[in-house]
Amino acid sequence: MKAIQGGFKHYALLALSVMLMAGMIYSIKLEVFMQHLGQIHPLSGCLILGIYALTWWFRAQRLRGLLPEQISLGNAFRVQIAGFALNFIYPAKLGDLFMGVFLKEKAALSYQKSLAYVLHLHLLDFLVLVVMVIMSVVFLPWENLSPELLQALGGLMLVVLLIGGGLLVLKKSPLLNRLKKLLPKKYNPTALLKQLAEFHHLKSGYWISYFHTLVIWVLEVATCYIFATQIAPEISFWAILAALSFGNIMKVIPFLPGGMGTYDAGFVFILIIHGVPYEVAASLSLLDHLVKKLLNLAVGFPIYLGLQKKGEGSSFAGITLTQSEPGVKS
Repeated sequence: MKAIQGGFKHYALLALSVMLMAGMIYSIKLEVFMQHLGQIHPLSGCLILGIYALTWWFRAQRLRGLLPEQISLGNAFRVQIAGFALNFIYPAKLGDLFMGVFLKEKAALSYQKSLAYVLHLHLLDFLVLVVMVIMSVVFLPWENLSPELLQALGGLMLVVLLIGGGLLVLKKSPLLNRLKKLLPKKYNPTALLKQLAEFHHLKSGYWISYFHTLVIWVLEVATCYIFATQIAPEISFWAILAALSFGNIMKVIPFLPGGMGTYDAGFVFILIIHGVPYEVAASLSLLDHLVKKLLNLAVGFPIYLGLQKKGEGSSFAGITLTQSEPGVKS
């Protein structure tokens, strides 16, 4: 019975994610979206897929560089692509929890250290994205911005700064003691912060991970810019850089599976500031999502199911319902 319930949950939440994306397509009219999709040249599509696949090589190398003796390149790829696929199906970035569990089992790490590595990867992404947003702000068409848009932009940037500031002061906050009482010891937030503080001792592997992160996001921007050149060649590279960076920062708010809604809101908002029509901006956001998220899902979800079948990552609480946890009667 539990196996049936687990499978039902997988496919029900997958259907929800697809329905959310279909709703966005409906908001810009299906014929408009299909017209934009038809403008993508097959060779450009192949180039986009190739570049995006290359980002996964760098993602695997980044994690492998941080754990050179504990995890193979293949496992570094599998754990991340499976986690990304789960993040597209489940809200609140539950795929990150799976990555932490898998790293604990494969790399023989503690729960604190394995989850700290996952969080560390996100912090690297966040830092690079913030730098890219700051760079792109210089090229905003300030003379065309209305006071309302300037206020909205300022408010959104304030949210980002508050999130960053919150992370900095969290270590000294009494909130940690309250969280410690609510969470199991293996998810101790104080221990997670201590593990993060130790990462600066990784020397060369740490700094190379910054380089890998920069390359990953440059390639991500390149795939989206190729889409833009096919749909609306007048969109500048800096507009795409700003939109993609800001949209991904907005995904820090994990309300919906795959960051849907938050990512698209940030992405479309920035492009509208640059004078791009809503239909074009929304289509570009959706195409970027379709290619990347569906590719992650097509590759990552079967890998996740295969790992579960082998019993790897089987202690992934809340998603794995096909096996009983130790000490729990089925």
